[in-house]
Amino acid sequence: MALGESFVKELIEPPEMARLKAWQKLGVSGGGDIHRDLVFPHDLSTHMMLLSIHQFEHNLSGREEKSFMRSIALPIPTNLVESQGVQYNEIELGAIGGELSDLIATLDHERMEGHLSAFFGSTFKLGENLTSKTGRAKVMTQLQDPQNTAVNAATMGLRKAGNPIGFGLNRFFGSAPNPHVTTMFRGVSLRNHNFTWLLVPSSVSESNTIRTMLAQLKQSMLPERTTQNMTLSFPDQFHISIVGTNGADFFYKFKPAVLRSLSINYAPNGTPGYYAGTGAPAAIQISLDFLETVIHTREDYNAGDDFLGDRIKGDDYTFTTAEDQG
Repeated sequence: MALGESFVKELIEPPEMARLKAWQKLGVSGGGDIHRDLVFPHDLSTHMMLLSIHQFEHNLSGREEKSFMRSIALPIPTNLVESQGVQYNEIELGAIGGELSDLIATLDHERMEGHLSAFFGSTFKLGENLTSKTGRAKVMTQLQDPQNTAVNAATMGLRKAGNPIGFGLNRFFGSAPNPHVTTMFRGVSLRNHNFTWLLVPSSVSESNTIRTMLAQLKQSMLPERTTQNMTLSFPDQFHISIVGTNGADFFYKFKPAVLRSLSINYAPNGTPGYYAGTGAPAAIQISLDFLETVIHTREDYNAGDDFLGDRIKGDDYTFTTAEDQG
């Protein structure tokens, strides 16, 4: 074998073979039927984005199963942006709530009991004193004592209120209750991906491929009426992958997703254009907005930022490689 011959063969590997390898890597059941594959353009190189479509099915036991339908192969889009978000709530615990939260978090029962006893005791005593002139005078004396934290705490409810009494007390003390603003972790956002392609057919056959591709995308993103129009079936699921490049480990990976939005521009150049004879558009721009159905967690990545989400078992919605399947 001549020097570099194996490397040249790898570069000129037929596109259908690259797609077949992608099917095998994703563990697609029934994959590899190139006649079901929609490819644009027809001379697409081995570098591509592969959208494998899976249909939900329900067996008699009620279990959901996914069966492979077909794949759509397109050039790798120019807008490859990875984003990951987590959700936090901003919470005001309040002057008393912030202190209690710290005590509860540390499980300091003795301090917690002492604070609650002082707070409720002072609040009760404050209300009792306010019913008499002598008691009100005593309350005013206690309030001016900066060391009397229990009495000050008993007024926090009034001082927080947006009313003249609250404003007056804050002006009297020369301070405002500490809102104890904090953040609380709520969860992980599902990732979404938006891809755009400009499709310019060079033949009638490629125009027909685009038409079939758009019909398939519309069909896969929409539900079907079932049970005498009383229910709607689940739309199809997409497995997205970037294949045909030895540097795939440097790209970000995807978990199964649904097609949330499809935008088609039949005049991307500003003026509609059509081919004579067929009337097919001279160019079409499509934008696909995918939403993943499974969140990403720490277990999906190792210290080297390698994606492990396609190798973790026990989740019906994550990829499994051919090696995992034995």
